[in-house]
Amino acid sequence: MRRRSFGGGTLFELETKPLARTLVISYRGWPFLARSIPDDQAAVVIKNARVVALTGGARRLGVSIGDRAITLASSSFELACIEDDFDFDMASFEEVVAIAESFCPEVEVFSPGVCGFNVKGPARYFGGEESLLDKVIDALSGLSVSKGGAISVVKPPNGAKGFHLLSDRLLDLSFGVGLADGPFVAKVASTFSAVVEAGFSKEFISPFPIGILIDEGEVDTLSKVGVNSVGQILDIPRDLMVERFGKVGSRLYELARGVDGDLIEAREVKERHQVRIDLDPPETLSQAISFAIRAKVDDFFTALTLEGVYPLRVRISFETETTEAISRVWSSSVPISPSFLISYVRRQLEGWQNPTIGQDPPRSGIIYCDIEVLEVTSTPFVQLDLYQVAIHPQDRVLRAIERARDKVGDGSIKVPRKRAGRSPKDQFQLLNWQLDLFEEELRVESSKEAPPWPGQVPNVKPSMVFDPMVEMELVSEGGVAVGVSPSGELTCSPKFFSVPSLGWKMREIERILGPWPMNELWWDDARRRRLARVQIVSRDGVALNAVMEASKWHLEAIYD
Repeated sequence: MRRRSFGGGTLFELETKPLARTLVISYRGWPFLARSIPDDQAAVVIKNARVVALTGGARRLGVSIGDRAITLASSSFELACIEDDFDFDMASFEEVVAIAESFCPEVEVFSPGVCGFNVKGPARYFGGEESLLDKVIDALSGLSVSKGGAISVVKPPNGAKGFHLLSDRLLDLSFGVGLADGPFVAKVASTFSAVVEAGFSKEFISPFPIGILIDEGEVDTLSKVGVNSVGQILDIPRDLMVERFGKVGSRLYELARGVDGDLIEAREVKERHQVRIDLDPPETLSQAISFAIRAKVDDFFTALTLEGVYPLRVRISFETETTEAISRVWSSSVPISPSFLISYVRRQLEGWQNPTIGQDPPRSGIIYCDIEVLEVTSTPFVQLDLYQVAIHPQDRVLRAIERARDKVGDGSIKVPRKRAGRSPKDQFQLLNWQLDLFEEELRVESSKEAPPWPGQVPNVKPSMVFDPMVEMELVSEGGVAVGVSPSGELTCSPKFFSVPSLGWKMREIERILGPWPMNELWWDDARRRRLARVQIVSRDGVALNAVMEASKWHLEAIYD
């Protein structure tokens, strides 16, 4: 321990340990590369109703990160909006991770499109860092996704020292490779395809804008006091940074010195922060393994929570009956929840059991799963703007549903599950709540749209669907009941409708669409149905689906 004195006070800080040399592979715009969308096409990724990623084509239309999705419709008819799908992006990235694992048995996955590994062993095996870089670049260049479009050549800001670029080795490719001390600086270097010399992390990142460390809110705050670059953070006494920004300020100061870490305070990991889950008998299916270890994973995370720690990095390892093994590290900038860890387990197993680049799958069943926590934080919260928001609210919802089911019994809680069908009622099925069914829904790839269903009610989806349907009346201006002829036409012009069971008296119709006649399962005497469907909008703003079946009108669904 050494003492350092600043104008604003005195503090003690620990000597920094040397960081491991780390190689990071990063694909710019991975969600678009995974879906074969070129950079010149206007496309954006939407998460929580806001833009989180965009192509160069979308940027030329004036779209920016953080724009609200509801305002994009007026930007251009050419703009393609893609819903954020972590599972699909990670599954697509498995091919790249498999390449990385051919050079190092343990790869750390930071996010879809970004992974890395410690080069100490691989560099010795492949004849040095430069030789290893050449072999990694050659292997990645053979992937079809790597030819999705050339990345623009960008150089680090003026003043950066202790690095050299790899731009002459990366021609017409869509990925970058960075090599530096520790994952953080290596990730920064990968955006420029640079190699940072050992011990030069601080000199390399000092001239960078502070936006590489913190979000927009803190950037504005520091800019007002004249701090615009990473190096200028070191001009502020550390105790003042901690006083103003708390734990985040402490991490900012360490990152500015080139010391690796996340913007959440990390604590020393204890030996007991690991668990081995035996599988007896050995299991081969990833879904079955995920289900089998779920209870012990929940108990493990509960024990961590009682100690007041939350995992940020975990190592997941498997071994088979024939001693085959696989190990991978998963990282997150926010605490990892049990549901997210189970998704990591499933993704790792599926990548191993269904290799994409010629790797051999396991020859026998898996006998155990090791989960080891490598880095933890003391808080389950992440600061977003001015509020303390708990991460992974979905996981809390799942736990609440599980507790409710335990109290009221199995079969008491039902959830809708999407399926194919023509009517809104047929497109969902109510099933008894089961966690594995819900997780199966999460794994459905949103990019793979369901095939068209003849006669399906067009979007938008209704907000309320009646099962069974509710009887209603549909009459003309003179009070004559409206029917549907054998040729599929209305017998008279509808003017009013009513739903007595809902207390709806006669409401005037402003517009009606249809009818759309259907003859379902005509070959099955027991289940065949002949009906006609119309869509109605009343003058007071009520929109609904109505169905004529067996000479009676029924209310099928209401639109919000």
